[in-house]
Amino acid sequence: MAVVRERLRLIGVDCPSCVYSINRELAKLGCVSNFSVDISSGEALIEYDDSGCSLGDIYKAVRDSGYDVVKEVAVFSVEDLDANLARVVEEKLSRARGVFECRASVSTSMIKVIYNPLTIAQQDVEKILLGLGIEFEHISEEARSGTGEGEHRLLVRRLTSFAIGLSVVLFAILSVFTGLHIDSYVYFLATASVIIIILSHDIIFRGYKSLLKLAPTMDSFVALSSTISFLFGVLSLSNTISLGNEIPVSSFFEASAGVLGFVGLGLYLEERVRRRAWRDVEEHVKRLYSKARIVSNENVVEVNADRVPLGAIVEIRAGEIVPVDGVVVEGEGYVDESSFTGEPMPIHKKASTRDPVLAGSKLVSGYLRVRATRVGNETILYRIVETIREAQFYKPRIVRLADKIVGYFTWVVIGLGIATALYWSIYVGDVSKAILFVAAVFATACPCGIGIAIPMAVSIAVLATARKGIVIRRGDVFDRVLETSVVLFDKTGTLTIGSPAVKEIVFLDGNPGADAILSYVCSIESRSEHPIAKAIANYCNEKGVELRQVEEFEHFPGLGVVGRVNGITVAMGNAELMDRMGIELSNNIEKLLKEIGERGGTPVIVAVEGRPVAVIEISDSLRPEAAKVVSYLKSLGLRIGIASGDVQEAVKHYAEMLKIDFYYYKLKPLDKVDVVKKLQLNGEKVLYVGDGINDAAAISAANIGVAMGSGADISKEAGDVIITSNRLTDIVFLIEFSKKVRRKFLENIFWALIYNTILLPIAAGALYSYGIFIKPELGAVAMVLSDASVVLNSLRLLK
Repeated sequence: MAVVRERLRLIGVDCPSCVYSINRELAKLGCVSNFSVDISSGEALIEYDDSGCSLGDIYKAVRDSGYDVVKEVAVFSVEDLDANLARVVEEKLSRARGVFECRASVSTSMIKVIYNPLTIAQQDVEKILLGLGIEFEHISEEARSGTGEGEHRLLVRRLTSFAIGLSVVLFAILSVFTGLHIDSYVYFLATASVIIIILSHDIIFRGYKSLLKLAPTMDSFVALSSTISFLFGVLSLSNTISLGNEIPVSSFFEASAGVLGFVGLGLYLEERVRRRAWRDVEEHVKRLYSKARIVSNENVVEVNADRVPLGAIVEIRAGEIVPVDGVVVEGEGYVDESSFTGEPMPIHKKASTRDPVLAGSKLVSGYLRVRATRVGNETILYRIVETIREAQFYKPRIVRLADKIVGYFTWVVIGLGIATALYWSIYVGDVSKAILFVAAVFATACPCGIGIAIPMAVSIAVLATARKGIVIRRGDVFDRVLETSVVLFDKTGTLTIGSPAVKEIVFLDGNPGADAILSYVCSIESRSEHPIAKAIANYCNEKGVELRQVEEFEHFPGLGVVGRVNGITVAMGNAELMDRMGIELSNNIEKLLKEIGERGGTPVIVAVEGRPVAVIEISDSLRPEAAKVVSYLKSLGLRIGIASGDVQEAVKHYAEMLKIDFYYYKLKPLDKVDVVKKLQLNGEKVLYVGDGINDAAAISAANIGVAMGSGADISKEAGDVIITSNRLTDIVFLIEFSKKVRRKFLENIFWALIYNTILLPIAAGALYSYGIFIKPELGAVAMVLSDASVVLNSLRLLK
């Protein structure tokens, strides 16, 4: 046991009530012995027992109370971050003095550290990582923001490279059939130089960097092939080496320009998708809460939400989106936080208890004035977005598989190139032939066929699934979905319909008549804007209940409503409302209320003239296909779980109904991420299905994230898969179709390897004595033909 003293700078604290709210959350930890705050500066000193809680627990408690602390963030990229290393990193850094939070993601190979700048600096964090023997690369805010070279400039570079490369390859094809040659070698030298030095220098640099690390990738082979061909062309053009008249110098420049042009376009398209996806997420967030009204001396000024100063008072009216994280300082109302909590019912918020509200939630009814404690990129909603952003750095497994194949293949081709050079220059004694065949080996062996074998099958598969109402947003979905070991479902809006409805009305003995009671209930609830009232009103419309004139109506927030119809007083609400009105509830009614609660429903008690006459059960409804889908997934040997923000009783009810293996309840958005990562650290491959804002970060963190088409835009942008039909049975189709796609992956890679296996010996001059050999530019043409065979095979997926 050790008492730790930590100095913090709090944000948004300017009154004793603020300190009380934070102290209330800290007290729940049971480890804080002293908490003192200078309200004028926000400086706080906290003493706690580190055997009972951590600084991270304190940080979370402050944020849960609606306030925040001054902090800084450092993000690092680590190659080959496995589950064991991630666990060690999190344990080590989470215990480090001054660290609020450490997240090491296996799926993204990223380490994110949030720390207290008053205690520790980024250099100290880096020293801890180096002490663990970890090689890392710090990711700047610019890189994390998806900025850097502008998309327009990148587009110009890649398209120009592709246009030049395409022109020289087309000329090579034309020369084969017509015998036409251009003697102006300066043209070919210029085009190849422009592509290599100006337009594709980044590919060359990355490729050789990986090769020097003895871990070659697709870029390495492209760089090696293009630069060797280019070098031989330059040496030949300068008469440093002589090739005789058998091959024009232009062949080398054609090969290098063609390879880089085609590869560059593919890389641009990949980068464009990543950047566009991130911009779409940010645009959706901006649309959620673009404006805010600041109250100053009773004057109201409208500003952009990200321009609200900390501590400012923000006005929110019924039907509006909350623009900031903060605490209620005036007014009361019902706030829909279902996107964050998963609870379908709005939550009553009021100033007297300084209740916290979150940016992105919606004020259903009432009026609030909120003191902003977190704005812009410090809000809970933005933290969810930040988690999604981190996933943009993830390199798909399919690409890594292709890189692995190319890595082995690179060493084979390098060995073959060396053997070819030695054989023809030393054994045969013909240096010009050695250069010709070495260049042909590298041009022919360029693994573009392998490189597009999987992406082409993916592209066709994406088109096929789109016809079924399934949008695939990441290319490796078809491969990764077959590795799933755990499926996690959100409850509200995913397993259930997501909107409250009247499930049953129980009329109690001795009531004045069901029709009369329904008429009273429907008439009074028609005056209310509460979601429960709307659910009852929908039921009344379906039943065709006749409405009567309401003489009096009064709404009691958090309790219910009371009204008079035809001189009869009718009260509808919870048990607390009945107690305040002096209405006694029998044991049978108490038992019924308990049973409804255990089923995850909300009971509404109806009392006429001070006597209970009915209980209305309001609850969500299970999707009709949910049981069938869960049964199918369990038949595959998968473990099924629920991760919900709803209360325990509701989650337990549906878990038992569907025979779910395990469940979590009352989870906040980032708690769901923790559940996913905990499963991943235990070696599980997680498929997460959700629909709300509170699911977006978990969808992004999971190995496969599936978003329902009717869900929040941000969750759809975070998803690998979007089910536009909102049918859970499409998950069954996705898994079965992915099995066919994987077979197509293997077939394409097989044909691409067969192509290289047959042509490489010819390129090395094995059949030269028979007059059969391959020129470098013809090797590039053969590469295009290999690509065509892969395309035709992939098109069979559309059948």
